[in-house]
Amino acid sequence: RVSGFYPDKWQREMLDIVDRRASALIVAPTSSGKTFASFYAMKKILTHNKQSKPTTTGLLAGPLIIVYVCPTTALVSQVAASVYRRYGA
Repeated sequence: RVSGFYPDKWQREMLDIVDRRASALIVAPTSSGKTFASFYAMKKILTHNKQSKPTTTGLLAGPLIIVYVCPTTALVSQVAASVYRRYGA
């Protein structure tokens, strides 16, 4: 799924969850690879939302969303800039 990167077991499990379009919560220590898994989910959701027609009814009405929580404003800005640069959100 991702060239040039070999995810850990928990990251592969997370990618499987994202590919099934299921919900998940990542809680892990600093430098454990949360950002990698989150970026994969962000890319999938942004791509889906760009390619899908908006729905107004049903369980998944409206666009799919991801909630990304960071401990600092600086990190939020860094991640947002990277997402916009990579995926043109």
